[in-house]
Amino acid sequence: MQSSEQAKPLPFNDPAHWDKMVATYEAQSQPFTTHFAEAAVAMLPIGRSSKVLDVATGTGAAALAAARRGADVTAIDFSAGMVARVRAHEVANIEARQMDGQALDLPDAAFDAAVSVFGVMLFPDWRAGLREMARVTRPGGSAAIAVWKSADGAAVYLLLSQIIRRLYPDHVTPMPCTGLAELADPTRLSAAIIAAGFSDPVVAEITHDFQLNVVNPADVDKLFEFMPHWGGLDADQSDTVARAFRGEIERGRVGDSFAIPSTALIATALRPSPRSPAATAAPGCAINRHIACAGSTSSALAPVVALLVCVTWRLQAGAVGPAVEFLDDPPMARPQCRRSTGLLRQFSGQLDLFWHG
Repeated sequence: MQSSEQAKPLPFNDPAHWDKMVATYEAQSQPFTTHFAEAAVAMLPIGRSSKVLDVATGTGAAALAAARRGADVTAIDFSAGMVARVRAHEVANIEARQMDGQALDLPDAAFDAAVSVFGVMLFPDWRAGLREMARVTRPGGSAAIAVWKSADGAAVYLLLSQIIRRLYPDHVTPMPCTGLAELADPTRLSAAIIAAGFSDPVVAEITHDFQLNVVNPADVDKLFEFMPHWGGLDADQSDTVARAFRGEIERGRVGDSFAIPSTALIATALRPSPRSPAATAAPGCAINRHIACAGSTSSALAPVVALLVCVTWRLQAGAVGPAVEFLDDPPMARPQCRRSTGLLRQFSGQLDLFWHG
């Protein structure tokens, strides 16, 4: 692309664009994104009677996963078409509402957990989206945010971008959503989550294959116009990239399917409680050091130590607030401590459900 040219931005931030994409998204993308949505929801300590917010719900993959666990789910999206599709599922414990995720029309601290799966990263003001998730999550509550590990996204977007970068590195256009690039790094993702008002983020990587149906090559070619970097190519370059793309498919297809491995980062975090040690105690206080490093002595004993610490903390706290709070303590950097943190959060969530029903 010549320096004077500007690629036409994709209408990611236009609700009407998504209204028209409902059927296509549900057929092509939801079977794939559901893997990540279910993984994100499984990381949250939720169950029956939990109040969960799904931000940028799309056709409802995360909302449906949370509802299956018995949670009362509020699913929001700025696309009326997407909201209508979620309502059409007719799931009693899902309320779908049209709403801007950057300015939620919801009260403070109204939810036990908030989740966004490949949603907030597309917001023009993704920082506002994260802040709003924190605002409506109760103290002691939790959040799960899924983003793509690559700034080029996933699936066909990812493969086409890789080909363009290889053939025409000087013709790669900026992605229209800055959150895609900014949040595609675990360290930056964690920092953004903390800046939004959460604490103790833990980031996991999950990879699944996107299965591209290649029965009709013409159908695959239609996907190109939705790719951000496609608009930066002239006619000859587009033909070259298309041929390279089809070559990749022919070399790697299995029958009528072609697998494109795609990796997501799923971050979980806590909403600090005013009574939590994180808010009131100095770093390294005794109970938090024990919590953070419960697994550092023996991996076999880690679950037992974690459970005992959780129960003790609950009794000391008078069963008020979350079961366990975490400090940003240096020992947390150790891999065994981070594994222990996952166990503690799991026990913490189950104890919270036991205490409150």
